[in-house]
Amino acid sequence: MFCFDITNRTSLENACEKWKHEIVACGPRDVAKTLVGCKRDLRDQDNPDHVSHDEASQKADDYKFLSYVECSAIEFSDCDVVFNEAVRTAMLTRKFRPEFGGGKAAKTCFMKGQYVTRLDKESGMGQKCLIQEIRISD
Repeated sequence: MFCFDITNRTSLENACEKWKHEIVACGPRDVAKTLVGCKRDLRDQDNPDHVSHDEASQKADDYKFLSYVECSAIEFSDCDVVFNEAVRTAMLTRKFRPEFGGGKAAKTCFMKGQYVTRLDKESGMGQKCLIQEIRISD
């Protein structure tokens, strides 16, 4: 999940450009990517710095996220939708990955904030990468 603050346009740009690029560069291929707009309760349509639903949805399409959802934690509005969507997109991604072979048990758990070494296939050198999300993979 790539979360951004609906009331801060810069956070949307960071989620789409900076954080998504980092996961693509350092993470596994084909990891499910969902864009999440937070603080929906604070959106003011008249404020030009606030991001509209349509604009965020278009960014999600442009940056090839699997889905876009919004929530408000303070109102506890659609928080369940965010987690359901994360599970749905993860299962959808997993369904089409042959290495999972019909739902094998996961062997490795990577945690947010953990450093891992990723082998660069072209150079044969290891790269140290910081995990930006919590996920489970084979």
